[in-house]
Amino acid sequence: MEYLKVRNDLIYILNPVLFLMGLFLFIEAPTFIAICFYAFWFALCCALFFIFSRYGKQRLAHNADDIAIRLPLSQWLFCIVLLQLTFLGVYLGIATISGNILTVNTHIRPYLFLESLSTQFFASGLFPWAMYAVIAAGMGLIGYKQQTNAYFSTLLEPLTHHQAQQTWGLIINTGMRRATLMVVGITLMFMTILLISLVLPPNVHLPNGFQSITIFSTLILIVFTFTKAMKRYITRIFSHRVPTAIGFPIFCAALALLLLFVIISMSAISSQALVQNIPSLITNWINLNWNRLWILFSGMWCAALTPLVCSYIARISRGYRIRDIILGVLALPILMALFFVIAQYLHLPRIILPLFTVKIIALISFLIFLPLLLNHKQIACAIIAYFPKNGTPKPRDYQPFFQKITQFAIISLYFYLVLGMNGLSFLIFTINFYILGTLLFGLFAILINSIRSKETR
Repeated sequence: MEYLKVRNDLIYILNPVLFLMGLFLFIEAPTFIAICFYAFWFALCCALFFIFSRYGKQRLAHNADDIAIRLPLSQWLFCIVLLQLTFLGVYLGIATISGNILTVNTHIRPYLFLESLSTQFFASGLFPWAMYAVIAAGMGLIGYKQQTNAYFSTLLEPLTHHQAQQTWGLIINTGMRRATLMVVGITLMFMTILLISLVLPPNVHLPNGFQSITIFSTLILIVFTFTKAMKRYITRIFSHRVPTAIGFPIFCAALALLLLFVIISMSAISSQALVQNIPSLITNWINLNWNRLWILFSGMWCAALTPLVCSYIARISRGYRIRDIILGVLALPILMALFFVIAQYLHLPRIILPLFTVKIIALISFLIFLPLLLNHKQIACAIIAYFPKNGTPKPRDYQPFFQKITQFAIISLYFYLVLGMNGLSFLIFTINFYILGTLLFGLFAILINSIRSKETR
């Protein structure tokens, strides 16, 4: 297996430059950024191209043996639908926490989940599932048929003509790995708040906003993540002996208890009043349009999940045709879109489930979704953000990966509790904004690669 070498000199130069670019876009052009997600209609166009053209007949297979060992159709469809339903359940949990359970610097939004589905996902060309389907097919084509490690730089190679070890390849792959770390950390952060909400009302017991107790409590947790004691604890939780299906809830429960303990301890020595003389920059940040930044966060959260979701779909789709994969992945989103259109046409009333029921659905989804994408058998795919040659990953040192996820989870907690969704949107966008370009150009490159692969067969 080829290993990518880290170019520290390149990272030290590029990270500040990319951060400043993301900061400028976040502050000066948030409306333009939200509009950019409409560009993902191109993903749906690519999906339709594969469905109705001869290029969709290509199989994710190197030989007849790959076709023979493919999953039965019913089992394959079950795996796809399970992924999509748990994805929706996790997103339901995030929307419920942000709009109802723990609203920071905003008012309650009981219909946030339904409004987001209709105004963002369906309005952006079945985003993100059309994108997931095409990229998963492209990764599988490279990994199975072409017998090559499918890094994201490999997907873009028809356009960039750069290999994984070259400068642009390193930039692209590093960006996708960082996005993977951050999105898992953010998802675990929301799972932690969800666990707290099952026992205590977070709006009462979790101080939030620009308060001294909130700032100091979360800063203490951030510092704690860099200690040797915390690293040893993470090593035990996520060891090979402990499945991630158990490790993730244990970690979130421990983080919830630690957070409550620190807050109770700090409340004895710190005031819960708002910090006086809040800097004007922070005030303007808090007062930014919440709905617009929620759309930005939702889009970036879905985009950052691309390496994990597409690797999973490619792995279970060995031996299937590109056309079959796209139709299988888009079946449920199309049915949901039709339901929303009919409901809007007939003016059907919105259904609101009891809050406790929503919490249970979300918790079950969290417990299934994360281990489905992140387990010890396939952890190398997440660490490197790629799909391995022939679908067989090589062992990697996974402890630094989980330690960084822990740090991102607590840093996300700081931004959310202090600044709310505006802070979380800032965090995920300014560091990862350029992965949107990677994904859009990747779709175009997959078209080119599939055409070449068909012609050279």
